[in-house]
Amino acid sequence: NENALTLAKWLQENENVSWVSYTGLPDHPSHENAKKYLQEGKFGSVFTFGVKGGYDAARSFIENVELSSHL
Repeated sequence: NENALTLAKWLQENENVSWVSYTGLPDHPSHENAKKYLQEGKFGSVFTFGVKGGYDAARSFIENVELSSHL
């Protein structure tokens, strides 16, 4: 939850990202419902975002994503 919120906030500030959708963000249309129905501060880890630059930019982003994990 904390990692997802941190990443969603970072993406909002990124000049290459056009939008971010995460219920943990105050500007999300369902944020108030999420606060009401989910456990306090537990908005989950799923979010979506749009890459500026259209198809080619999005494809380039996907092709350059690397998996990282902390074990």
